[in-house]
Amino acid sequence: MSTRAGLFGLIGLTLGISACTPVHVTTAIDIDRPVESAWRVFSDADHLGDWMHATWDRNKMHWADADADHVGAPRVVRLGEDGKEMELIQTITSIEPQREFRYTFEHSWADTDFAFYFEPTAPDSCIVRCEFTAHPNGVHGIWMHLARGSIEDRFNTHLNALKDLVEVTR
Repeated sequence: MSTRAGLFGLIGLTLGISACTPVHVTTAIDIDRPVESAWRVFSDADHLGDWMHATWDRNKMHWADADADHVGAPRVVRLGEDGKEMELIQTITSIEPQREFRYTFEHSWADTDFAFYFEPTAPDSCIVRCEFTAHPNGVHGIWMHLARGSIEDRFNTHLNALKDLVEVTR
């Protein structure tokens, strides 16, 4: 076997493994408010677009069925304008008020798990941690591994926006 063939084989194997290997991102932020305040803003459907604004226009992102608040409930997130909306369906996998909120999205390109954890660090402060795991399908896994830093930046931006909103909301 030639060196070139061996190199292409190694590249192919690496890309194949990347295409199937889960992508995991964890971010966290300290918030100078009690965990109850952070949870209240996080779980309020009216504030979703306020702290997720880094990705979507805050006026064009909302929960279509904010009453879906129990494990197993499908919750529709609508993004975009009337007539050009995209719906993503979250399936809630765990809710422990003021402690954790977990959900999944199933896409054609990946099955994703999201988890938000709320941990008190003192009577008047807490840490909010976001964990994202994607189980990519095919070539999308290569893109997700290459974009891992961008994904982490996006979640940091969301958590910073959440922190700002919690710290100004009483």
